[in-house]
Amino acid sequence: MCLYEQEISKFQQFNFAFLILELNSCFMGVGFKDIIQKNNYTGIGYESVSYLIRHDGYIFSHHQQHLNNKQISFYFTSNDIILVKVNITEKYIRWTKNNTVQSIIMEINTEEELYPCVIINKSKVKIFDIIQ
Repeated sequence: MCLYEQEISKFQQFNFAFLILELNSCFMGVGFKDIIQKNNYTGIGYESVSYLIRHDGYIFSHHQQHLNNKQISFYFTSNDIILVKVNITEKYIRWTKNNTVQSIIMEINTEEELYPCVIINKSKVKIFDIIQ
């Protein structure tokens, strides 16, 4: 589990991207840093302290738990670039694959501070500079 140190601003749109270099298993999205740290970085995704998509199309949502562990998103693999857009004022996160029409939007709870996060298992991911 990796949490990017820069908080997502409550007053702006926040954009970042992941380049998948090698893939076995990978989750990406945003999470509540304080809750994740309090839980010692365990149960992320499955216990929904975050908003994540997984490489095989499964999604995990903090407050829309009926969507958890459902295969709703697109697949991604090595050499894919996943663009992530977080809009705090409109309360959503959108993932888009390689600037294609393949995307998914999820509602987010903005009451706590959100941070970009990635969970990897035997994978390599590059996080692009965050663009405000």
